[in-house]
Amino acid sequence: MFCGVWLDEGNQGLALSPQTLQMLGERGIKLELNIYYELPETDAGDDDRIQADTAQPLAK
Repeated sequence: MFCGVWLDEGNQGLALSPQTLQMLGERGIKLELNIYYELPETDAGDDDRIQADTAQPLAK
C-alpha cells in the first residue's frame, strides 16, 4: 500500500494505531510512505535556506 503525505509545516507527526499496523501485518501488506513538505519561500539575500517551487520528498 502506498500513501503520499503532504505536510504544510515542518516537524509534524504522523501516527498509525497499533490496531491498524496489526491489520496490515496480518494481511502481509507493506506500507510505503512518501512524505512531502513545501519549503517556505525565502528572501533573495537569505543563502541558508533553499527556495522550492514545488513540494519535495523528505523520505522514501
